[in-house]
Amino acid sequence: MHRSHLSVLALVSLLAGCPVAGGEDPLPVPDFVGDSDLNLYLFGHFDAEDPVEMQQGVEALEESLVAVDLAGEQSGRRWDTGSLLTTADYGGATIWDGADPLDQIVVSVAGRSSHDVVEHGELIPLADQTPFESNSSAAYNRTLLGDGDAFVAQTADRLETMNEVHRQNAILNVWYDTTKVFRWVELTDGRKALVARAWLGEAFVGENGNNTLEQFTALEVRIPDTNGTVLYTAIWGALRPSLGDVVLSNSVANGIDQGWENTDLFLDAR
Repeated sequence: MHRSHLSVLALVSLLAGCPVAGGEDPLPVPDFVGDSDLNLYLFGHFDAEDPVEMQQGVEALEESLVAVDLAGEQSGRRWDTGSLLTTADYGGATIWDGADPLDQIVVSVAGRSSHDVVEHGELIPLADQTPFESNSSAAYNRTLLGDGDAFVAQTADRLETMNEVHRQNAILNVWYDTTKVFRWVELTDGRKALVARAWLGEAFVGENGNNTLEQFTALEVRIPDTNGTVLYTAIWGALRPSLGDVVLSNSVANGIDQGWENTDLFLDAR
């Protein structure tokens, strides 16, 4: 078990220097989602036996992002208003029993990559994920629990991984293990989107004994289009003790953007 560390000066910087909220209008909710939202639908239906369930979810997400400036300022492509993730939405994910939905911050960010989704998929089996993660990822080591080559070749639709992560920034200095599962989703026009979800099976105490990372649950969607790849990530996160929603949400949103930037730089250099 490990614990997290907070720098007061860096905390002030995070609070004052970053946007505290994103797009004021939530993403549209299609009728088939019901009383939930699209993030919860995609997370909970990730392993649905009927491929149409994920297909319609990804296509609805793509449609909802058409009017968003994916290359613009973060404030116009970020949402802090998503629904809380509860046990009813786990869809088979083995999130630890102590995860309290009321503790969650919810952050969603959309963006764009100039690289094709297939190129993004080729990075998934690599053991060292650190170069294309956020700047806070001091280490990100991946173990495959399936055939990575078959997944990249799209002859296997699903790939499960286990990941040992060292997250270190102004808010966190913590090692944690996270399950992350990837799947290809074929759309009605034949394109294949790449979807992933990740979660914690337990809470992880940081290096210095100050905080505990209790929740870091993720949904990631990458959708190919004529300009490269549409990117979308939603995070449900919780630290104890809480550092305030604004600080944690800004850190998460900025980390998402950094990871995307680092991924494109890595792909540019190949």
